[in-house]
Amino acid sequence: EMPTRTQVRAQALHELVRRGAAADPKATRPTVTDLSLVVDADRLDELDELDPILAGLLDGIGHHVDPHRHRFDENGHVCCGHGGRLGVPVTSPDGRRLYASNEDDGLLTVFDLDSESKVAEIEVGEEPEGVMADPNGKRVYVTSEVANMVHVVDVTRNELVANIVVGNRPRRFALTPDGSRLWVTNEIGGSVSIIDTAGNQVVGEIRFAPKGFRAEDVTPVGLVMDKAGKTAYVTLGGANHVAVVDVASAAVEDYILVGRRPWGLALNRAESLLYVTNGKSDDLSVIDVAKRRVQRSAPVGRVPHSVVVYE
Repeated sequence: EMPTRTQVRAQALHELVRRGAAADPKATRPTVTDLSLVVDADRLDELDELDPILAGLLDGIGHHVDPHRHRFDENGHVCCGHGGRLGVPVTSPDGRRLYASNEDDGLLTVFDLDSESKVAEIEVGEEPEGVMADPNGKRVYVTSEVANMVHVVDVTRNELVANIVVGNRPRRFALTPDGSRLWVTNEIGGSVSIIDTAGNQVVGEIRFAPKGFRAEDVTPVGLVMDKAGKTAYVTLGGANHVAVVDVASAAVEDYILVGRRPWGLALNRAESLLYVTNGKSDDLSVIDVAKRRVQRSAPVGRVPHSVVVYE
């Protein structure tokens, strides 16, 4: 029997509290959790004490949190901008700001987490989704799925400073450790664009050709890079594989067969395991990174698209 919406919300909250992630929210803001859940509905009021980053975590199971009050509204959607769809938010390097894309409004919204208030809205292209903050805290990058652009926002002034044309329907980001190269997946374009962050221009493109699949089957969305910036992993959607890419050469080294329509992915802290959500087979693939093969698969809820590792 599927849990009710209220039960799922309460389970997520309870698991965070039980594990101590929200024990002292003002001293340490929780940034990761998992979505293996448990609990009673009477603890929903404790959402007031949680960081708004929970909005992004619960987005993976189809629910949102009001970042103004850290509460669900009566429709289970976030009150952010005038529309209803909130992209996965990210925090600034110092943990004091939250950046969220508003798909229905074409906005990047900036929240101050200390005062728990909205401080700015910056107009970007239609249907923004992916958001990435650079390590120095000065710039935020936003994808526009309709405009086929990456928008560069100077968050010291909260101003749009550049628009970079990439492939068709850009989705998610990864940034090299030195911040010099920004990678973005192009879902319909079937590629990854590589951006020089100093010049705000595309300097390379990666295309994928797993055996047995047509070009139109390749729909990259998820993207993660290891901490050393040596290897990147890209989910290929309809092509049912994860691509392994050497970052320095931008060459595809391998393809790992996973479930149907892989989308989100995340490495564990040791970077020995890669977790991949498969939206059409309703399961999670666990990849042994060294062996580059699936170690095991686990059934999860319907149409999973995001994964966050809690350790």
